[in-house]
Amino acid sequence: NLFESIVGLSEKQFSSALYMSEKDIIDLHSRGFTIGSHSSSHPWLNTLSAWEQQKEIMSSVEALTELCGPSNDWIMCYPFGAYNDETIDIFKNNNFSLGLTTEFNSANLMVHDRFKLPRLDTNDFYPSSSVIH
Repeated sequence: NLFESIVGLSEKQFSSALYMSEKDIIDLHSRGFTIGSHSSSHPWLNTLSAWEQQKEIMSSVEALTELCGPSNDWIMCYPFGAYNDETIDIFKNNNFSLGLTTEFNSANLMVHDRFKLPRLDTNDFYPSSSVIH
């Protein structure tokens, strides 16, 4: 009740407006966008065992495969930027092409490891920012 009285919407209405639906994901994919994983339940991957990471990562891949079909080059943006060597081993063994960290920088495949790529996050930009020239 408190959430609804402050925000003016129920949690369900707010979530529906804020987050992508399965239909939104399918629509983006059909328009040629690459859809990547962000895990199934958004854990700090580096705190999980290799088996738990494998389960978390592959569960999200299975869900994306159901929506968009199979891929030979999965991409993941690490939740909280958290990963470890076990995460990267899982990627190497399961058709992942890229892993994105939360490090703020332009990715350069000639310089950066493809499983430790920095990124430009929308949260890092402000209306007066001119990071990209």
